[in-house]
Amino acid sequence: MGNPNQPKVTRKPTKISRKLFTGLVFAGIAFGILSLAYIPYPKPFEGEVTAEQLNFQVSDSTNTEFLSFLNSIRKLQNLEIIGPHKLNLNCVNQTTTQIASEVSTIQPATDNSRIDLTQLKIPADTIVQLGYNDSLNQLDLRLNLPEIASLELATDTNTSLDLMTEDGSTSTCEVDGSFQQIEIADESELYLALPSLEKTNTERWIWSDFGISKLSFFRLRETGIVGEEQKISTLQTGKIRIDNQTLELKPQQFLIIDRGNIDCIRRVQLLKDGFTVSFRGKASKISAGIDETFPVETIEINYLSQIPPQIVATLLSFIGAFVGYLVSAFLADSDRKSN
Repeated sequence: MGNPNQPKVTRKPTKISRKLFTGLVFAGIAFGILSLAYIPYPKPFEGEVTAEQLNFQVSDSTNTEFLSFLNSIRKLQNLEIIGPHKLNLNCVNQTTTQIASEVSTIQPATDNSRIDLTQLKIPADTIVQLGYNDSLNQLDLRLNLPEIASLELATDTNTSLDLMTEDGSTSTCEVDGSFQQIEIADESELYLALPSLEKTNTERWIWSDFGISKLSFFRLRETGIVGEEQKISTLQTGKIRIDNQTLELKPQQFLIIDRGNIDCIRRVQLLKDGFTVSFRGKASKISAGIDETFPVETIEINYLSQIPPQIVATLLSFIGAFVGYLVSAFLADSDRKSN
């Protein structure tokens, strides 16, 4: 047995172990730099697209109880409403006419009559599907409402309105020129026969700068199999700008936001080719492709991409050269020690 009183001998690290430790440290630094490529770095982006249909959900970030979604659409040819609603019409020589209906069509009774949509107010969390039928010059609007929405019409004095309901009955109301109110609930569809777009300024028809989520540009088409539908992109052209990069969108492609969201619609304008939509959001990965599952173009933002490439290349070159020197020295020392 050894002498318990014998002092312990502490071995000093050899040159080889010090070099090995230093090499491992620098290799770890290099690995850390490269691993930054796998850490997403969300950044603000903005985009503008032209599409035949858009779908989104109104966000409660608008800080208002109701959003004035449609405004000042003048000289409607007719208005059709499908879904639970109640008409509150101010007819001449009558008390307010209230009609609860599932299907209604309102149109001018004479050439001198006129209908203007003053505003459509929808609550937060409403799911909106907005489309344009070019062949009918018709605005198609589908709403999934969490609570009652309000549609307001304006008419000239002594305007006649023809009212047709789902039971086939038709009546004529001589309105007194005041505003006419329509309450809309649950899942409803509105079809607005529009005036000529070429002769009308449509810029203020749809409200701008409001919070949204889940913005997309597609419609569903039945495949012939019961319960099965196919997504069809309605996107025509577009451009997304993020982190000094640009993603060009081509016809029939899907816009795919993998890591992030579109949170605000800046502007929507209806033109003859469809809707021009400007929006903004924040994301770290944006893709595009005709097939949603196989995008062909992608912009991906990570922490490594935020470091200037020249600096990354210089650091990695220095670390690589230094680690290479240490490995060579380690091998040389090992050879000398073995000899």
